[in-house]
Amino acid sequence: MKTWIILGVCLVLAIGSIVLVYQKREKPLEAVASAEKKVVTVNGQEVWYQEEGTGIPILILVGWGGPTDKYFPIQDKLVSKGYRVFLPDLPGLPGKTSSTFIPLDEWSNWIEEFGKVVIGEQFVIISHSLSAQICLQYVLKEHSKCRSGILFSPWLVSSSYQEIFWRFAAKIVRFFCPIVYQDMKWVRDEKAWATALALISVAKEQPRVPCLILWGRRDLVKYLFTGWRKIHCETEQYNWDHSPQIRATEELAVVIDEFIRRKMGNILVVITPYWHQGTWVFDDESVGLNREPFVAGVPEMIDVLVKDIPNARSGFRLLFSSAPFPGYQIELTRAKEEYGGYWYRVKDQSAEGWLCPALFKYFETAPETIYVKAEQL
Repeated sequence: MKTWIILGVCLVLAIGSIVLVYQKREKPLEAVASAEKKVVTVNGQEVWYQEEGTGIPILILVGWGGPTDKYFPIQDKLVSKGYRVFLPDLPGLPGKTSSTFIPLDEWSNWIEEFGKVVIGEQFVIISHSLSAQICLQYVLKEHSKCRSGILFSPWLVSSSYQEIFWRFAAKIVRFFCPIVYQDMKWVRDEKAWATALALISVAKEQPRVPCLILWGRRDLVKYLFTGWRKIHCETEQYNWDHSPQIRATEELAVVIDEFIRRKMGNILVVITPYWHQGTWVFDDESVGLNREPFVAGVPEMIDVLVKDIPNARSGFRLLFSSAPFPGYQIELTRAKEEYGGYWYRVKDQSAEGWLCPALFKYFETAPETIYVKAEQL
């Protein structure tokens, strides 16, 4: 009898929490798409998606019931920080993509195929809410194309008992959600609802790539879905609610950018140098740099890189990574440390240049090699 009373109280608290979360929502930012949606065939079905920006690829997996237009603000912020962002309408959830049901164990194949057909290179996955389970399914794969995973406000259950309870509670939530939150009328769709229920399951393994879990201190979900505590990765909390992609967009983008730069030293970094007061400089607001100059031999290296780029002094795109990437022009080899920075030598050449301590804004430690390419804007 006590067990049923406890379950009943938990159920009431769960429903009440969801009602409070959605009733107290602030007016969201206006969602304005700056790029047209494209369509592609993935595993035999049409998938609509939006692609924007250049640089390191990021795949955003939208949350439970979240139409993609609610994620345009965070997409725009990440694009402004030098990322190439993909935002698909997930099958079975709101959007133009069909509501074909996908079982939990097939999501990793869906992402792999989307990555192969659309993205074409390694990427970072960002998942929200119930899509955290999709993210984990993929980053568990031994040969996935994922460089890292970021899970914010993840719905992850911690045990089979919690899974059974929440599947039962979901039936009642299904009735109340469309009343409290008008955008969630899609839950009446049987296939869409089956997709959502399939994502309520226990995470049994650990990610194979660096992952970060982000929580809002005002997000009640973290107390109701406690499976995130079993995932061995970094966890950080901020003064957010359950939807920081809408109401804490700038802060969320900064946290994502810092994690990628700090943990993924072998990713492709993009900056835009230009000529100022007799030398090459660049700005990178995301790491606090303004008119950061290249000195001591590096400007001469840049002159060689941009000799075929028209009007390069007005600005050009510079890509660099600690891992080789297609089309890189030069390979720099670490020579020696001096004054907090490092000297690097162009491979098979005598040219040397000193990279100042700003190097550590992009790498945790000084890489043994750095691969570089210059492109026209």
